[in-house]
Amino acid sequence: MADLVWVSLLVGGTLLLVGFAASLLFERFRVPDFFMLLLLGVVLGHVPVEPFGPGLLTALGPVLPAFTALTLTFIMFEGGLTLSFRDAGEGTGVLVTHILGAMAVTMALTWLIATQVLGLSSTTGLVLAAAFSGPSATIVLSFAPHLRLSPNALNVILYEGVLGNIAAAVVVLFVIRTPGQEAGGALISFLSSTALGAAAAFLLGIGWRLSLRRLPQARFLYIATIAWAIVVYAVGDGIIGQSGAIAAFVLGIVLAYHRPSTAQAAAGPGPAEGLRAFQAEITFVMRTFFFVYLGLTMTFDRFSVGALFGAVLLTAGFVVARAPTTFLVRRAIHLTGRETRVLLGTVGRGLTDVVLVLLAVESGVLPAVEADFLVGMLPLIILVAAITCAGLLAWAERGSGVAPAGPVDLYRM
Repeated sequence: MADLVWVSLLVGGTLLLVGFAASLLFERFRVPDFFMLLLLGVVLGHVPVEPFGPGLLTALGPVLPAFTALTLTFIMFEGGLTLSFRDAGEGTGVLVTHILGAMAVTMALTWLIATQVLGLSSTTGLVLAAAFSGPSATIVLSFAPHLRLSPNALNVILYEGVLGNIAAAVVVLFVIRTPGQEAGGALISFLSSTALGAAAAFLLGIGWRLSLRRLPQARFLYIATIAWAIVVYAVGDGIIGQSGAIAAFVLGIVLAYHRPSTAQAAAGPGPAEGLRAFQAEITFVMRTFFFVYLGLTMTFDRFSVGALFGAVLLTAGFVVARAPTTFLVRRAIHLTGRETRVLLGTVGRGLTDVVLVLLAVESGVLPAVEADFLVGMLPLIILVAAITCAGLLAWAERGSGVAPAGPVDLYRM
């Protein structure tokens, strides 16, 4: 037992250091950081020494549901903290049109490919279509601030990533909650519980804001706020009824919203900015371990030509689906050619997408015979989409004459 403890600590600490090194690698060479994490998971899954190897994935099985829910909590909470609609900039209506239009076309193409080409069930096709309906917020947040983009272009990319993840979560959670139920009654029940969860999160968020005002100098406020987000998710998911993800998102919006006075603006970053930065580091931890776990699932017995073919075909659909609304946005808010190519190339999928599909697999609503194929195809979709995204971004930079920029501080926008 003692040997296992020190090995676990060694592995856990090493994984976080590898995640940090991977983020530095991205900043220097624009290589997606999760490549290294996935590769590390693959290596650990094939090391023929205990506690590594195939037995490691089996040992993690019992904790996966709680870990998945916790990861979703942090993703949604960070998404709420990131949004600031008063800074949406020019063309808010066009931005919304682009997000909804690109999502609708992507979902339609993904569903058709999944059901008509890959032969998956309609329910599985709907889950895939929703989960991969837009770029991953974690991927977008990892590269967009490092590019020299105008505020309007950066807002389009960031808002699409965050709001797309929220819409994807709503659809997938609806599918999980209402298997085999009559559509009308199931939709009303789902919307009711979602609205109730959002209202509860709003009230709990207001209460927490008032509490923080009474304790402005108290220690450990950030970690207490993260704990409060977990509590709100648990209340929404357990007591109200599978609305925890929306509750965590609404809580993030409530805690992030503020109208700083002139004196506050001059004083620099406030509590909300500090909380965002702290939450980003928490999400980094969850993201690091989750991508390593995903790499553990990439075993030879789960690899198939069909899964690779599906990943390539779906990624092609992601690119095609973005084209019409991307050029609409270009004309409406006057993006440059380079910014248009960057927007078109934002097809990376990541953490939220995988979490939502795994939630659907764990719930049992998908046919059991398709589970292994899905789990085997997930990392391939992430890899192929990342390679495609990197290639399109390189194409966008080529000949643009724009030097790479340092990271943008999203929390001062």
